[in-house]
Parts: sequence; structure tokens; C-alpha cells
Amino acid sequence: MTIAGPDFAEGRVRFGADAEGAPGLVHGGLLATLADEVMGSVEHGGNAVRVTAEMTIRYRRPTPIGVELRCRAHPVDSTDRRFTVHAEITRADDTAVLAEADATYVLLIPRGDP
Repeated sequence: MTIAGPDFAEGRVRFGADAEGAPGLVHGGLLATLADEVMGSVEHGGNAVRVTAEMTIRYRRPTPIGVELRCRAHPVDSTDRRFTVHAEITRADDTAVLAEADATYVLLIPRGDP
């Protein structure tokens, strides 16, 4: 579930055994997907469709499966149709950062009828 407002977005998830990468740990690609989904939910440009232009993720600590995770994101900068967002993934009951990410999104402008 993701909740969002103009200055933040937050999502929570608990990955099961089917999300295992290294033994007992969440696959890093799923952590990247979590961060991208939550960062992309930060409100910017109303309901305009946005796409990820660039994303960087840093894995800080191993992330065990079966633990509730919280991803929090906030906007960093915006210029016209581009905006950047930062996110941190932690255990839901802790503040130690397991992974963090930065991404740039671009709002798509619908084309008019030709």
C-alpha cells in the first residue's frame, strides 16, 4: 500500500520466500522496484503520467525476507516536466537504512490529435 501527498510518499511491504535472492535475503531488483514505485507516487504535475528517466540505488545493508519494510520518498528538485526524488528503505520498526535511491522522473505531455 502506498500513501502520497505533495511532499512525500510512503509504502510498506513484506517480501516472502519467493522474493529471495541470496539465501534469506530479498533480491535487490525487488528493492529497486519498491523504491521506484514509491518515488513515482510522489505528487507532481497532478495526474499526469510520469516515466522514470534515471534511477540509482545504493544497498546499505542486507535485507532479510519476511520482515515488514517501509519505503519513504520525498521530492528533491523540479524543473518544468522533470523532478527528482529521494527514498529510503528501512525495516518498518527501525530507522537503519537498508537501501536508498534517487530518481529523475519526466511528466509525459499528451499529444493532441494529428
